Amino acid sequence: MRWALMVATAALLSGGCASVPLKTQSSAEPAEALWQTHRRAVADVVSWNLTGRIALRTADMAASASLRWIRSEDRD
Repeated sequence: MRWALMVATAALLSGGCASVPLKTQSSAEPAEALWQTHRRAVADVVSWNLTGRIALRTADMAASASLRWIRSEDRD
């Protein structure tokens, strides 16, 4: 069991080190135009939610936390 946990942890950590190729900018879409397109898309988002959990366990302690964040159009 411990071996499987170590292998899974190593796989997750090494995956975080993988490089992502940079997106090259074409001359047809300068940075400002891309930024404005992004701003318009984000402005249309009126509601969203975020949920997550995390846990930590060591030899002498354990802890956990959760997050729930909801944003809706009718609440400011």
